[in-house]
Amino acid sequence: MAKGKKTGGRVKGTPNKSTQLAKDLMIGWLNLHNTCTDATGVQLIWQDFMALDPRDRVKVSVEFIKVIMPKNISIDEESRRTIEDRLVALSEGDQLEAEDVD
Repeated sequence: MAKGKKTGGRVKGTPNKSTQLAKDLMIGWLNLHNTCTDATGVQLIWQDFMALDPRDRVKVSVEFIKVIMPKNISIDEESRRTIEDRLVALSEGDQLEAEDVD
């Protein structure tokens, strides 16, 4: 990749088509199952969800959230350091340890 310039791929801000397709399929599946009701009018998907063990309901909820919500990526100070900075820090740490032994 050229330094500081994008030379290919999607333009910044353009949504990923595969991700949008997956979201659309999930929404379509949920809408389809959301319209099916039993004799009392309760949505079958809700009945199925509530029939799950509480632990399984949490798992299902987490999986849906993974599909629907974007992932947040945390960038800490350590990840911003170059490999050279890290090697220098490591060598200085080794130097200090060697001096403590003397």
